[in-house]
Amino acid sequence: MGECSVCGGLSEEDEEKTKKKGKSYVAVYGVDKAMEVAEELRTKAKKELDGFEKYGEKVVPLYSFVDYLADRGFSAW
Repeated sequence: MGECSVCGGLSEEDEEKTKKKGKSYVAVYGVDKAMEVAEELRTKAKKELDGFEKYGEKVVPLYSFVDYLADRGFSAW
């Protein structure tokens, strides 16, 4: 199967298995690789947003949102 463009390298089949089992990127890849994948996805997202330059300043909040998603912290319950 092809590589999933959103999930950062898992095949679509592996991504579905991961979703069904409730595993996170950390569970699948380990912490270091999961962080690397997150940075790759941040870069991809920002490159995609570059294509919307014709909208000018209206796109800036989307760049901030991408950074928020990549940098947000998680706390254990």
